[in-house]
Amino acid sequence: MILMRLKKINFEHLKKARIENAKLRKNIVPAIVLVLLSTLSLVYLIFNVDPDKFWSKPLFFLLVFLDSFFIFTIIFAKKRRGLISAIIICATLLLRLLGQTSFYFPLVLIGVGFVFEVIFTLKNR
Repeated sequence: MILMRLKKINFEHLKKARIENAKLRKNIVPAIVLVLLSTLSLVYLIFNVDPDKFWSKPLFFLLVFLDSFFIFTIIFAKKRRGLISAIIICATLLLRLLGQTSFYFPLVLIGVGFVFEVIFTLKNR
């Protein structure tokens, strides 16, 4: 009787989930390599480059953006969420650099990022 019920169950959704997991695992190796490269570049920049040079701050923000983008893309398994998280982190650091050190600015940026994520999620349905 149990075997009869199992034969009636459609396992197509499980097969699709396995295929998607295989695609994610296949794409994770280059992402991990990019995370390591961007993190090592950022660490090198922090410890070995004079912060008074005119090109060090834009390069710092670029490396922070790339590093956080790749890390959050791996964590969330979606590029859009990684992009929103990286923009929030870079915007928070930029506001700190400009002297806007209020506690509320990161909270507002997180709220705006959450709203964008909800809008894009609902738009794609």
